[in-house]
Amino acid sequence: MFFPPPRERPERPPVQPISLPKGARPPLIPASPTVSQSSPISPARATWNGFPTPAQHYFDPSPAPVPGGLAPPPARRARPLPTPPPLSPITPRQQPIYTPRRSWANGAPPSPYTPDEWSEWSERSSWSFRSSTASLITFHTGSGSLEGVHENNRDSIVADELLQHRSFEEDGIQRFQSGAIGSDEAEWHRLVPSAAVDALPKKEVQRQSIIFEIIKSEREYVADLAAVQDVFITALLASPGPVGPKPVLDAFLLEVFSNLASVRQQHERMLTELYARQREQHPIIASVADIVLDGALRSTPEYEVYIKHYPLAEARHRRELKHNPAYGALLASCADDPRVRRRDLITFLSRPVTRLPRLALLLENMARQTEPDHPDAQSTELILGVLRGFVRSTQPGIAAAEGKVKLWSLCEGLVLRRGEVLDMDLYDEKRTLVHSGVLGRRRKTELNTHVWVDLYVGLLDNYREVLKDAVLLTQQESHMGNVKHVVISRPIPLQYLRLASFTSPPDSRRQDRPHSPSEKSSGFNVPLPLLRGQQSVWPFTIYHAVERSQRRYTLYADSEEKRRKWYEALVDALGVMRAQQEANRWFAVNTLSANFFRMDGRADQKARVPGPIVCAASFSWRQRDLIAIGCPDGIWVGYRGDGRSYRKALNLPNVTRLATLARFDQLVVQSDHRLVSHSLEKLARTAAGETLELGVYNSFERISKPDETVAFFRLGEIGGRVLVVYAVKRPLRQTTLHTLEARRDTSNVRMDQKQGKQPLFKQYGSTFYVPKDAYDIVLLQKKIAVCTEKGLTINDPTDLSSSGAIVVPDFTHASDDKAMASLKQRCEVSKPLGMVRSGEAELLVVYEEFGCYITKHGIPARRSGYVRWEIKASHVAFRAPHVLLFDGDFVEIREASTGRLEQVIEDKNIRLVGDAVSNGPLLIAMKGTAVEGSAPDILAELVQTQPLSADEQGVWDEWGLW
Repeated sequence: MFFPPPRERPERPPVQPISLPKGARPPLIPASPTVSQSSPISPARATWNGFPTPAQHYFDPSPAPVPGGLAPPPARRARPLPTPPPLSPITPRQQPIYTPRRSWANGAPPSPYTPDEWSEWSERSSWSFRSSTASLITFHTGSGSLEGVHENNRDSIVADELLQHRSFEEDGIQRFQSGAIGSDEAEWHRLVPSAAVDALPKKEVQRQSIIFEIIKSEREYVADLAAVQDVFITALLASPGPVGPKPVLDAFLLEVFSNLASVRQQHERMLTELYARQREQHPIIASVADIVLDGALRSTPEYEVYIKHYPLAEARHRRELKHNPAYGALLASCADDPRVRRRDLITFLSRPVTRLPRLALLLENMARQTEPDHPDAQSTELILGVLRGFVRSTQPGIAAAEGKVKLWSLCEGLVLRRGEVLDMDLYDEKRTLVHSGVLGRRRKTELNTHVWVDLYVGLLDNYREVLKDAVLLTQQESHMGNVKHVVISRPIPLQYLRLASFTSPPDSRRQDRPHSPSEKSSGFNVPLPLLRGQQSVWPFTIYHAVERSQRRYTLYADSEEKRRKWYEALVDALGVMRAQQEANRWFAVNTLSANFFRMDGRADQKARVPGPIVCAASFSWRQRDLIAIGCPDGIWVGYRGDGRSYRKALNLPNVTRLATLARFDQLVVQSDHRLVSHSLEKLARTAAGETLELGVYNSFERISKPDETVAFFRLGEIGGRVLVVYAVKRPLRQTTLHTLEARRDTSNVRMDQKQGKQPLFKQYGSTFYVPKDAYDIVLLQKKIAVCTEKGLTINDPTDLSSSGAIVVPDFTHASDDKAMASLKQRCEVSKPLGMVRSGEAELLVVYEEFGCYITKHGIPARRSGYVRWEIKASHVAFRAPHVLLFDGDFVEIREASTGRLEQVIEDKNIRLVGDAVSNGPLLIAMKGTAVEGSAPDILAELVQTQPLSADEQGVWDEWGLW
């Protein structure tokens, strides 16, 4: 939009007042040849140096003869001049803007007024204006004009009136812009002659009043922003004690006041330009559209930052005001400042939020009072489009910030179950409260009746962290004015959330009457209400995918519209979660074999179909990756990624576990309660058809003794030694643990007489007893952890006499610590699955349903808190920094150091079949879709999408004790 440049007013020569003797009358203007002597002079229109003068005051009211032969006009009473408003000093302009200050007989000229437009209007008006730099006074009549004398002969009364009028205008505008005139008195009609107000068209009067209101509101707005800095911030900086030390105070000021100073700078510049335009064109301002548009375009980036942050700033201020009495006292003292006028800080903080909508409202009113052909008509619409578009664009940001404020309010009053560590990243900057509200729920009491309770339900979302989305159910309780949100059920992550019926017909709910304190009930149940009426409620059901019956919730909305909004919010959140999970996976499922192995595998004369996958291990041969798979009928070997390349390499019954020793070319096999090893190369050659299966049998080495029944084994490294640890169970006896080291001797070679070769596995340390209910082993840096029903025991096979078994967690001080005692009770009835490193000085003990942190001395850490899983795990694997939990149809991936849920993998019958301890491929098996009554058993690998953060082989290096 093009805006014309400001018009310059021609310079005028200095005015020389005319002095007259006391009692003398001013001379009248001599007759002019162009005016008839007999024609009476009508009420004249006069201009002097471009400024109007009241023509009627130029005539002598008496009939005395006038020198020069001019007939005296009829006797008339001089009307008093209206009180002139103050004018600003004259500034040069390119073209004069004519501003009438007197009434017109037949209407008013349009604004702005050009000389041509004024010529047309001057014939019908009682005043005339001309752009002139000459010091002349001109009288116009209906038939001609009298061009006057030099200013030396000018009427001194006229000059005095003009100077007085001009001085009054200048003084009024200066006083307004300096703030000397209060808001109540600062009105456009008070600074303009009443005759001019009466003469202007009504729409023009209203338009000028609105323009003046825009300038006045901008003045007040800038003054309020300045008061924030001069009063509130200055007081906080001068007294840092109420908030805290300087670093805390600086963070508080940034959080509460954000970029308010930048917003103020933009409006100070805009106000300066408005003041200049006002001094230049008052009392009739042609336009301020160019200034407002320029200011709006400059300030929108600053406003976007401030407005989107405002809900957070308000919440931070209210939180400090609630918990810090000294802060409230400081603000109360600031309210006594005259610039504050007893307003609270929230009023000042919200000023930028409401400024642009208020400005848009003023511009809308001005547009209604502007003629369609006026240049401001298009300019105003352009500005309104900019402001409306900007206000709309900030609404999502404001809504998100308001949701965050609601979330913070929820977090402050959140009450979890005692002892549970629930890391939901509630204060993460990306965490939002997508949808929330009060929903009813019907509960069953001990008397087999039902009561209604109101739950506050929140749908939490994090647009970057997939598994931080959850549905949180709480019950509000008020205590001493503080609202608490008691968690009645652990949050349901969206990965586990399932939607049931949302179309059930409405139900009826009793309308409860308020009950007295004497009617309290135990727990969260409210007393049985008296029947006052029935209220229709609309039910919907959600449930947890793992605990379908235990964690199934039927909630009731007050209206069908609310139920529909809940459905839409949940569906949208689930869709976003699934899309984000695909783009932000910690582990990806890579299928290795999809159709070769069958869940109902069999081997007969007609078909040789390998049975279900029991275990698997990977190794390399001739620079190619191969996978050995253990099935009930033997070991199959094939190339990685080629599902049709598998061949049976070894006939062994009941293969239950495989592990590879690539350094020694050995595959350790647990089969039919025996522990043996075979050559990897010969297995590969047999599968490739290069040798017979007999060669594999000839390469085997017996690890366990013939009379030993091997229950389980683990392979790993301790202190740089490759160890095989296996457990032997004997009837009616304790379980014994045997530790063997894999090494080849270069001297004193002693051949195995039966096998005719050097044995690879030698005894390491001593055999020791462990509880008979032991079922797994974890190899630490120097010692061995054994999983039993009573917990984990730490043993050193090389020094059994001095150290003895250490039980972890160590609950020695449980009698003195309630939290530790509670954790002890939970651990005693739970089954441990293993132990992984979770940080520089902690370990995570993994149980079936939860995990707890301990120090390297075995003492419970983190105030004896625990982290609950969403599943009941049967196996655990560790790939730093994550711990992976397996249970049927789900794999739960959590960050080991925090317990935070990061990813969930869902499929049918997922089983961990590979080595869970080493840093090799993490092999899993899962059930495929059945075809013709036979379901395939799919072999896959969990591939870590991020590089390893630590070397699992050395995770225990600095743990001197274990």
